[in-house]
Amino acid sequence: MKLTELYEKYRPKNPEQFVYLLSLVISRLINRSKAPRTLSIGSILVSKHDEIGDVVLSLHVFELLKRSYPQANITAFCKSYTRDILMASPHIDRVVTAEREFAPRYDLIVELRGTLQSAIYALTHPPLYRVDRGTVRLRNRREGHRHEIEVNRQIVEPVLRDVDTTALPVIPVAEQHSRWAEKYIAAHALGNFAMLHPAARKPLKRWPAEYYAVLAERLYREKGWNVVLVGMDEDMDTLLHIADAASVPLHLLVDEPLLHFAALAARTQLFVGNDSGPMHIAAAAGASVVGLFGPGSPELFSPLGRRATYIHHKLACNPCDQVHCVHPENTCMQRITVEEVLGNMDKVRK
Repeated sequence: MKLTELYEKYRPKNPEQFVYLLSLVISRLINRSKAPRTLSIGSILVSKHDEIGDVVLSLHVFELLKRSYPQANITAFCKSYTRDILMASPHIDRVVTAEREFAPRYDLIVELRGTLQSAIYALTHPPLYRVDRGTVRLRNRREGHRHEIEVNRQIVEPVLRDVDTTALPVIPVAEQHSRWAEKYIAAHALGNFAMLHPAARKPLKRWPAEYYAVLAERLYREKGWNVVLVGMDEDMDTLLHIADAASVPLHLLVDEPLLHFAALAARTQLFVGNDSGPMHIAAAAGASVVGLFGPGSPELFSPLGRRATYIHHKLACNPCDQVHCVHPENTCMQRITVEEVLGNMDKVRK
């Protein structure tokens, strides 16, 4: 019986933890008695089968690997909807979204977050060396959890050669995306503008729409900035609610490609958004960012950079399951005030 069939028959209660443990064991089997920095590495597979924000927080890994192995061909494995983010990186040679697209063999496999199938691939197509998230998570469970950017750096640290490891995630804006952003700004006569992203997958992670409406009014009247509301088609109800509640004209940017969004964020005076992927894209594109955190863990997932900060009212119940709130009458997100956002805006724009 194949390993995948055993997995389906005896599906573990925590599939993610099972994959981490399996990944750790596979790496130890492959890496026995090897000195990774002495190996000849010509091809690298980096698995980051994850959500948009998590992929952004891994972009510096590709830069670090390319610095260490400038002649190596680097392949990234990801979900289809994060492909464009990775395609924009000058440090990645190829992006694949299915295990069947893997090469017959890689010299080095980096498992930032893979799948059961990508773990099995490493077992059946062993590289010279393999590093994985499970090994680092086990160590950090004993020593203390770290920010996701640091965790990703820890994963590749054993194979890095003499390079500066202080890199942060960056999304470079290509010329065609810059042209689109300039045309959008001109077509809407935006001038100086702020971007607000009021959406998040889980309702408890959303700052109230009414607060966004007040913030938009303050930015328009006190700063003289136009305001662009950003979201997907499924966010339209929220976006329209904010637009109706605000007593100033607002612009809507809906369902644009991620790299168009990044190009516009690179030109904004301010980005304010909930804990979600667009917040990390904006930070990596170089925007001044104020991230709004509630039930999540900003010490692990905050936007990083000299022009990024976050606001978080940490309650005794944090972190929670992000579904059931023990303070529904005054949630952690409701405790963030417009004045706090404006105060932090001045901090990141200095």
